[in-house]
This record gives sequence, C-alpha cells and structure tokens, in this order.
Amino acid sequence: MCNLSGRYVFFIRHAIGSQHPFVDGNKRTALVVAENVLGQQGYYIAADEDTIVEFMLSVASYKSEPDEIEQWLRQHVKTMEN
Repeated sequence: MCNLSGRYVFFIRHAIGSQHPFVDGNKRTALVVAENVLGQQGYYIAADEDTIVEFMLSVASYKSEPDEIEQWLRQHVKTMEN
C-alpha cells in the first residue's frame, strides 16, 4: 500500500470512525469512504466481514492506537493485481 493512500485512509477511518460526526452510520461511512479511496488508488481491503466489523468497532471505541490502525491496514490492504 502506498504511503499516501495509507495515511489518507488512516485519517478517514480515524476521523469518521472515532469522532462520530454523524448521528448514525459513522463506522459504515468511514469504511465506504476508505474503500472508495483505496479502490481509486488500485487497492482493496482483503478481510472478511467479521474481521472488518471487529476492527471498526475497535477504532470507534478508542481501543486501537494509531499505530495499530496503520498496522491493520498494512496487513489487510492489497493491490487489485493480487
């Protein structure tokens, strides 16, 4: 995953997923935006739904530190060529 995409996606997930700017749907919005940004750069999230839900809940409840979020993304974001 390129560094710029990774940092941007991290910011999106953290800002929307944990700061709760909307009344409802913050985690879903963070995920959809992150997936779209990654897709435009030629990447996708290679994880099953349960893994993604667990991760998003961890981010939203402040149980994940920024370095843990970045590590998760590095482990689960793959190029579309793979």
